[in-house]
Amino acid sequence: MGAFENSEFELRRVLAVIAPLTLWMVLIDMSGQFSERMLPDVVTKLWDLREDGRTGEEIAVLLGWKKTAVFAHIQDHGGVRPRWGRNLKGRSLSFEERQEIMIWKAQHLSVREMGRRLGRSHSTISRELRRNIIGRSVYRATSAHRIAFDAARWPRAEKLTTPGPLRERVKTGLKENPGLLHE
Repeated sequence: MGAFENSEFELRRVLAVIAPLTLWMVLIDMSGQFSERMLPDVVTKLWDLREDGRTGEEIAVLLGWKKTAVFAHIQDHGGVRPRWGRNLKGRSLSFEERQEIMIWKAQHLSVREMGRRLGRSHSTISRELRRNIIGRSVYRATSAHRIAFDAARWPRAEKLTTPGPLRERVKTGLKENPGLLHE
């Protein structure tokens, strides 16, 4: 076994030695409901293993999760791979990109410079910071990723349940041709 175990306490000790105090406090924040189960790579691996015919127990061992967590995840999604568990590279910020933003924010880099370094538009970075700043000016990658994860999972209104022109057109069409329901 190495000199340090993978515990939060050891991580704090190492970060305290190599990082200034303000950056240290930002780097180790793991508060809130953040979980590795929110990371697309992990979710993708779970569903890939399931599609390969692996059992829940095998998946749990390979991912390092509890069996109940694997079964609960699969049950929560009705056995169907969720959209956010697919490869969405480029469509939303990754956890690693949020970690970079957090470090650069602590170093007081400009939004435009962060965008240049990530290869993203400065407006994407600005929007990310605006949505996920805690308190006055604290940005935490874990909290931001949890907020983005939850926002992506919100149930969207179904198009025909919300009033609008599409709904009215369908209602009118069904009144004129009731036989369409039975075809």
